[in-house]
Amino acid sequence: MTFDCKIKEKYLYRAYELNIESEVLLPELLPLEHRKYVKPDISICYGEVPKNVRQSIDKGQTFNFEKNKMWFFIKKVAILYIYNGNTIIVDLYENYNKDHLRLFILGSAFGMLLLQRNNVAVHGSALVIDGKSVIFTGLSGAGKSTLSVALRNRGYKFLTDDISVIGENSDGSFIVKPGFPQQKLCMDAMIKMNYSIEKFTKVNDDRDKYALSVGSLFSKKSAPLAAIFELVVDDVDNVEITKVTSSEKLLRMMKNIYLIEVTRYSGMDNSFFKKCIEIANKTSYYRISRPKKGFSIDQQIELIIEKLKQ
Repeated sequence: MTFDCKIKEKYLYRAYELNIESEVLLPELLPLEHRKYVKPDISICYGEVPKNVRQSIDKGQTFNFEKNKMWFFIKKVAILYIYNGNTIIVDLYENYNKDHLRLFILGSAFGMLLLQRNNVAVHGSALVIDGKSVIFTGLSGAGKSTLSVALRNRGYKFLTDDISVIGENSDGSFIVKPGFPQQKLCMDAMIKMNYSIEKFTKVNDDRDKYALSVGSLFSKKSAPLAAIFELVVDDVDNVEITKVTSSEKLLRMMKNIYLIEVTRYSGMDNSFFKKCIEIANKTSYYRISRPKKGFSIDQQIELIIEKLKQ
């Protein structure tokens, strides 16, 4: 059963170079620097989803992905309805968890909006190294968040966590757009990196992930894309980095597109696929194989910096 929510104000934010007007308070995002009203690129509002969506949920369906109309159900929290690449309707349930709601809005719902807008986004974190952006991707548990936090702790500017949106300049070169100043790190990695867990807020009960504020090391400006590094846990004794070339590069990059599985239902525009090909052709792609045991972050960073200087 949903309930009505009285809106006191609308909040204006900026992320991925998009202006966002939201009825949901999203403290993770940066407010627009200029408070005068601007036409939003994205609107997030409370409301009721179409009746057919609720009927589908009553029959046991939990999601539906069409090109310009997508929705998914978060048990005991909300139904999120995403359409036209510019709107998220939040249909709330009673006694919902606000942290869980924001997690899904800033993650899956944003990812679906980006797909609807034909924006290419890699599932991974991005930092600025020597003036250029570098994306770290890989399967869950590969260590991309740990690596990105370790790099930030060494003073490298942070661009985005989880969703690395790739944009294009007028000259055809590619950039990574800034997201918002928060990283997520699992409990095991936090312990290894000497964080006091009790000082941080858990954002994901299933995987024991905690929110880390980035602060002044967040880059508000996009940066030219230099390389993509895919992390893999492998049967190796030491960290190894190999360059991926030819058609394998495109295949590996496509596998790591954020919410690529959604396109199995919604389809993929030719323009989206062509952009992925262009990015793969113009961007260096590396595979980082790290040992299953031990903490090899220092070795990973050393080899990455060395590879970027070549």
